[in-house]
Amino acid sequence: MWQKLLLACAPVGALLFIACSSSSTTTQTPSASGDTDSGTPPGTDDGDGDDAGKVPTGQVVCTSGKKWSSPERGVKMNPGLACIACHSSTTKEGPILQIGGTVFPTFNEEDYCYGIDGTKDDVKVVITDADGTEHELPVGPTGNFSALVTDATIKMPIHAKVVANGQERVMQAEQTTGDCNSCHTEKGKNGAPGRITTP
Repeated sequence: MWQKLLLACAPVGALLFIACSSSSTTTQTPSASGDTDSGTPPGTDDGDGDDAGKVPTGQVVCTSGKKWSSPERGVKMNPGLACIACHSSTTKEGPILQIGGTVFPTFNEEDYCYGIDGTKDDVKVVITDADGTEHELPVGPTGNFSALVTDATIKMPIHAKVVANGQERVMQAEQTTGDCNSCHTEKGKNGAPGRITTP
């Protein structure tokens, strides 16, 4: 069965162990890309419907049919772009973030395309920091989530998961950056399969 996964910025070649939210957990053999190998080739659907349309196909889409426009600022801005690339103590182009990213319905979504509407859907991103403290980050109307430096300190390295309607898409590999979209691009970089998606 194709496993549900959240791949944040893992170094190339990192060994990833992916977990599902099902009641039982099975050990999977990681593939070269770090995804678990369940016998179903990447880019195909195993028939259970869980990941239909989510596995990487290479075709970039905009599922929502809505795109962000530059005059619009705040929580809606720049879905899909690397948040901390601008929201840092170095660039000072807005509030300084510890964590930032966008949740989409599929892996290959266009930059600026609206992602999951967290104000309507029961979805959040949960970050577990180096101290074992969980930080729940709400998802906004364009799919963006973030943690400001003025929020509780999130100590690196971190683990991340997306929780939606009682299901989870989990990443087990430790991450040392909170700039999630720097790897979760339209087609994925540094071993990420593409966008952060819901379970």
